[in-house]
Amino acid sequence: MTTRPKKKKARAKKAAKRKLAVGKAAAKKKPKPTKTRGAKSARPPAKRARTNAAPGKGLKRLARRRLALLGASGRRPKSVAQRGPARGRVTARPRLAKSAASAPRVAGVAIRAPLGRRYGEILTAPALRFLSELHRQFEASRARILVARTEPGREALDTTAIRPASEAHTAVADFANLPSWSSRIEAQIRLKDRRSGKFGSPRRDGGEPSSVSKVAAALIVRPRGWHLMEENLTIDGAAMSGALFDFGLYFFHAALAQAASGSKPCLHLPGLDAPGEMQLWHDVFAFAQERFGLPAGTIRASASIDELLEDSSA
Repeated sequence: MTTRPKKKKARAKKAAKRKLAVGKAAAKKKPKPTKTRGAKSARPPAKRARTNAAPGKGLKRLARRRLALLGASGRRPKSVAQRGPARGRVTARPRLAKSAASAPRVAGVAIRAPLGRRYGEILTAPALRFLSELHRQFEASRARILVARTEPGREALDTTAIRPASEAHTAVADFANLPSWSSRIEAQIRLKDRRSGKFGSPRRDGGEPSSVSKVAAALIVRPRGWHLMEENLTIDGAAMSGALFDFGLYFFHAALAQAASGSKPCLHLPGLDAPGEMQLWHDVFAFAQERFGLPAGTIRASASIDELLEDSSA
């Protein structure tokens, strides 16, 4: 028997084992990266995602995780703390600002001043419409009498038709001494409250306040002169006469109620310089009385002429 074939097989097995050992050693050794001057070492390449994973599997896993956090209702449970800068965030409650008072809309009328808390009780739509009627009816006449003041040799005032005043003890509400818009409107509010009985003059003995009719009858209202303007209220783009503004609001809110109760509203007119000024006031009173169905002579007025306090009625 010969042993050559067995020796050849043994040698082949040893050669195969050597090749396998050399391959494993070579696989374990990694080539060192070459470094160049001024260049940084490159980062190792990122690991590739597994290619054998099913498509969309990661998205389904993320969706299941979110649903677990939010719960079945879709809302985040209280036990789960919020992440990021939203943690501890406090949202301020919106403050409900008080709505500012607004003037009613009347054709041609514009208020160019702020409105206070109760100004809407005086500057009502019917009152503003009455002011616009006074302005459109008498503005041209007012302009003419102001021109007549400057003309030389004007006629003297005829006072034969003026009767003496009938009120012995009166209080005067003087709008000529009220310099601001707010003070004039506040005065109109007080006149309205006085007429409606919201306040009265208390008796000295501590008893009940005096009656409204007696209190109102003892009051005289003095509007501004024809030359003064109410710049805070314009009609058809032009400022209104201060005299018509003061008279119109007082007459609409207080004098009408006073006349309805049986007493006569009284006014003290500012100084009159020309005959046309007295006639203009007479026309204004007649227009207001006719406009609201009052008899002639309802309004009584006194005027200072040559330092004498005299009275007239329309």
